[in-house]
Amino acid sequence: MSEKINQELGRERSESMEHIAQYNPVQFGANKLGLDYSDNAITLINTRLQDGDKIIFPKGYYKFQNPVIIDKDVEIDFSHSTIDVSGQDGFIFKGTLKTTKTVTDNYVETKSKNSLILNDVTNIVVGDLINVISTELYNNSRTYYYKGGNAIVTKITGNTVYFNLVFPFDMAADSITVKIYNPIKVQVKNIGMLRNTNVLDNTLYGLRIEYGVGCKISNVKTDNFKINIDIYRCVDSVLNYITTGHAEDEGKSYDGYGVCLESSTNITCNYITTNSGQHGLTTGGREVLYNITINNSTLKAEVWNVGLGVHGNTYNLKVNDSVIFGFAISGNIEMNNCTVPSSEVIGHKNSLDVVEDSRYANYTFNRCAMTEWVEVRERYQVYAPAKYKIGNIIFNDCPKIWFYPRVKVDSGALGKIGHYELVEFNRCKGFRCHTYDRINRLNVINSEPYGLDSPSIQQIDYLTTYERIDEINIEKTKLGNRYDELSLRNVGKLILNSISYNDVRTGNNNGRLSLQNISDVIFRDCDMSKAEYGIQYANSGIVNVGNITVYSSKMKFSTTLNRDNTIKGVTRFTAYDMIDVGTTEIMDILTATDGKKYKRTIDTTGTQILTAFV
Repeated sequence: MSEKINQELGRERSESMEHIAQYNPVQFGANKLGLDYSDNAITLINTRLQDGDKIIFPKGYYKFQNPVIIDKDVEIDFSHSTIDVSGQDGFIFKGTLKTTKTVTDNYVETKSKNSLILNDVTNIVVGDLINVISTELYNNSRTYYYKGGNAIVTKITGNTVYFNLVFPFDMAADSITVKIYNPIKVQVKNIGMLRNTNVLDNTLYGLRIEYGVGCKISNVKTDNFKINIDIYRCVDSVLNYITTGHAEDEGKSYDGYGVCLESSTNITCNYITTNSGQHGLTTGGREVLYNITINNSTLKAEVWNVGLGVHGNTYNLKVNDSVIFGFAISGNIEMNNCTVPSSEVIGHKNSLDVVEDSRYANYTFNRCAMTEWVEVRERYQVYAPAKYKIGNIIFNDCPKIWFYPRVKVDSGALGKIGHYELVEFNRCKGFRCHTYDRINRLNVINSEPYGLDSPSIQQIDYLTTYERIDEINIEKTKLGNRYDELSLRNVGKLILNSISYNDVRTGNNNGRLSLQNISDVIFRDCDMSKAEYGIQYANSGIVNVGNITVYSSKMKFSTTLNRDNTIKGVTRFTAYDMIDVGTTEIMDILTATDGKKYKRTIDTTGTQILTAFV
């Protein structure tokens, strides 16, 4: 091909890679001043594209009437140009369907691991994208959250296909459909602004990748699409420095998204900035998403207080070093070094979703500062009575964290009782937990109270019933010096280890524990000397408590210890090396088999003296 023809076609061969062509759309008729549409230039280039080619737009202003659809592995550099589109979509990059297969053996997680046995493996090669979708539901809050996922084929042995993903569930063979794609691998970079000139109701995708592997979008700004950036059934792909704008459809029923990740695996988002629609960044699709990571991002929505919306078909997601203006999340979620300020828009509080199987909902927050409280919610389009469980909810080094465990349905009203395996606060300088729900274990370690305006831990009744907490462990923690700082009404075991009261006193400052219907209470190395009341039986202080055991602690009782109304409601009260702060007397309190309680003291001669007082 002569140099003259090369110039006419705008196609320059790379000296180092003869098979790679580079296209300049202006040389194909694109107008970089925006005086005319540039659709024809892209159509001409598209007919010549081969895998590995490059398209480089000279910096300018370009207009397109119709969506640009590309199905080749290409690199496109827009050179920080402005792109206006007047059709529904902007740019769509698509992998190609090769074949559809059936599965001949059930997928059993512990046995099958990262493989499926197919009816045949014709037309499948290593590197293909395998799309697995079952008719079995993964999450029943929507009718289309199916088991399955997307991965890369890594090996083929006989009719067994291996891939880079282990599905965390079982699937019946006859429920599974497998589709094999020749995935697209694209790099899109340096869009100064991609915007739709239509009203939002007539738009859809700004930039979309379907069935991609190893794709990369960098330095892209978008505005005025229902879904500004969409990653659909992609694997091992990266988004860097993305900014999305308007996605709010004023007066209409549909508000869109900044970045939407659908049914994808191993997606990393770095430096994402959104101010878009109902969720700044959201997950969704049909089958399950896996291994989503968000780093150094600022996520904000236009119409709800949900900068980050993680839907029920997400298995796991991690957020690091980001600012999130409200979240509604579901799945196995970890947030590290994040700030969650109040949003300018009025809407949802920060919420954690419940599921049917607690394996699929665990939430960990490390060093996160949240302005609003965190609540539990059931979001659904199809009501799911069996959705009420969460595994672990853990807050580590989170300042002023208020967790409010009560399940709300989508209407916002209380709808059902949640059940959580573990709620834990570690080194939280300001914690509060007010719960309506059932908790297996509640741990508070080396923490301090949120404030003195309400109890740090409080059980609240729902329709006059207090749900049970099986065990509460409070360790190396300062309690707030207020009335009913612990307000507990149905607990199996309460263990207080190395607790004390802080010095601050305002309002209801007569420090007191309010304990009712508790099987066992254990004080170990505690100091209650700064509490005004300490332990009190009258006025609902201690009622229906089975056993109280005290080890090496400074205790304070609201009345003299040997008066009946102090501990008469306790089945068994036993103390070892206890100091009654009211008398500064070191004593042991023992309960005999006859049910009587005795104070044991030792006089100056070493004689043991037992005095019955109840």
